[in-house]
Amino acid sequence: MLWLGLSSLVLAVCVVVLALMLLSIARQIGVLHERTQPMASHLQTMEVQEGDALEGLELPVQAEQDVEVTLLFVSTACPVCRSLHGSFAELMAVDVVENGYWVFPMDDPQSIKDYARTHQIPSSKLLPHARLASQCAVTKTPTLVRLRYFDNNWRLLSRRPIDRAQQLPGLLAPSSANVATTPIPVRGAHA
Repeated sequence: MLWLGLSSLVLAVCVVVLALMLLSIARQIGVLHERTQPMASHLQTMEVQEGDALEGLELPVQAEQDVEVTLLFVSTACPVCRSLHGSFAELMAVDVVENGYWVFPMDDPQSIKDYARTHQIPSSKLLPHARLASQCAVTKTPTLVRLRYFDNNWRLLSRRPIDRAQQLPGLLAPSSANVATTPIPVRGAHA
């Protein structure tokens, strides 16, 4: 009888351990699903390459020759996005990022407002525009987009998806030193 009681106890422990493993795997699948599908399934994006002019782009910045804008496309449900806010704000504070904005293309205004308050994001630096993501051909969050006003159009300098928080400073630092001297590649331009 002791043998039966011990084997039942061992089986019960195994069932609990397997249940915990199943929940852990289910959570990881949920996080992966959040990271890979948020915008791709909802947005119709245009074909936009680096150097292309972006038609009809409206930004809260004075459009002057060689003005640069950095957009960080994020989502309130994205775990990696949460880790980027401090770094992005810090880079804006030390002028590595000029005209930096957080873009929330999929979230409703109230959740953006609550999220911004929680993460101390200034409301003047928020852009809740889904159309902006499609114009810049962004299909995943987080993504860093850099634009420059050149020849009477906003042009796409770069569009880089971010997989981990450590990437952000590396995506911004090297290019910020060459802003004034880097020529804009213009596709389809005549010589």
